[in-house]
Amino acid sequence: MPVYLEVLKRLDDANANYIQFDEPCLSLNLTETERQVFIKTYQEIKNKFPHLHLILASYFECYGQNLQTALSLPVQTVHLDLVRCPSQLNDILASDFVKTKTNLSLGVVDGRNIWKNDFQHSLSLINKAVEKIGAERVWIAPSCSLIHSPCDLDLETNEQTLIPEIKQWLAFAKQKIDEVVTLKQLASSENSETANIKLQENIRANESRKTSTLIHNKKVKQRVAAITEKDAQRINGFSVRKIEQREALHLRMFPTTTIGSFPQTTEVRNWRAKFKKGELTQEQYDELIAKETAEAIRWQEEIGIDVLVHGEFERNDMVEYFG
Repeated sequence: MPVYLEVLKRLDDANANYIQFDEPCLSLNLTETERQVFIKTYQEIKNKFPHLHLILASYFECYGQNLQTALSLPVQTVHLDLVRCPSQLNDILASDFVKTKTNLSLGVVDGRNIWKNDFQHSLSLINKAVEKIGAERVWIAPSCSLIHSPCDLDLETNEQTLIPEIKQWLAFAKQKIDEVVTLKQLASSENSETANIKLQENIRANESRKTSTLIHNKKVKQRVAAITEKDAQRINGFSVRKIEQREALHLRMFPTTTIGSFPQTTEVRNWRAKFKKGELTQEQYDELIAKETAEAIRWQEEIGIDVLVHGEFERNDMVEYFG
């Protein structure tokens, strides 16, 4: 507590007006004792700095059983993640919270992915809150910090790697801020022709993503629709399968193996970096990876591993590979 108060004092001396506390642990299963610590802490902060505008923010989940604690804290604004948990808005608007003067920050723009916001859906949540507590108490915000999103879609100019049809579905951090501003304009008296044009563009982009043949394959959908419970059942039980497996694989009673990838060594990462820079040809790179793979297999054989893996040296880290 003394450290919190010291930091707040320095911010206050620097003429800060708004202080946001991120408290995602308010989405966890807390004991009553832990909830009381929150109440005591925030009351102490409010007593020391009564003029500061305090914002309480939680995200990635509902406040859950901690909702009443969160709403009782002496803060001026409470932030909700309405992407992960839109239902909590109804709970709050049905409580005595509506009689207070506390603001609601509506996290309607998803900070954790790269897709465009659905303006129509977000506006339905915003209008519901405005109707109940008034526009002056409603803030519009991303659901969480935008550190989870790439920076700026405008920097993606290579149409060979990101075709226009897909690009129209995307919004990076900069674009998400624009979405917050546009939603404010659409939900208020500032509504302009420009904002309405953006609304129509947003509707078209979202509809395109729902129907595009790039990501919606009719044949695949038909095959998926035809799946039955029987398809998830094996023809033979394990008592039969294990006999056939034993005859085919000749494994010992407790066979050993590893799961997928071996560590991406410094050498492997250097080869990949040089390959990307054009300092290694595809043939040279493949040869090095093949050699590393052979060594990994030989090492497994030497130590007696029963089921070998090739180590997956050809693939990069998981984020880049799947992203």
